[in-house]
Amino acid sequence: MENDMNKQEEIKEIDIHGKKYLVADIPANVANQFNVTNRLKNEAEEANYQNVKLASAHSYQDQVLGKMIEEAKLKPVEDPEEDPEK
Repeated sequence: MENDMNKQEEIKEIDIHGKKYLVADIPANVANQFNVTNRLKNEAEEANYQNVKLASAHSYQDQVLGKMIEEAKLKPVEDPEEDPEK
């Protein structure tokens, strides 16, 4: 008995710019460009996810650093240019 989970459904139609086309009718160059466009879209979505993930991690780590500075009771060095009395 074949495992239906291992069978891939054959794609008969694809959607390009909101219109459906039969895969059998698509010339090789159009199919290749469709694949390139689809791959770029997927990679852009992955890059966006990675950017969000890194920004979130950076924000969290920055908060941790701030808490560590407070716990260590570190005092910032005073900048003489900012002190109006000197």
